[in-house]
Amino acid sequence: MIKNLSVILPLYNEEKRLNNLFKEIKEFKFLNRNKIELFL
Repeated sequence: MIKNLSVILPLYNEEKRLNNLFKEIKEFKFLNRNKIELFL
């Protein structure tokens, strides 16, 4: 089981997809009860 997760997302012209991305990250965090560190 992952206790901590660091994610690095290189983004370029991705503003249309960010809302969905953040929703999915929140769902993952809730379902797995992990500490998530996000770098954009």
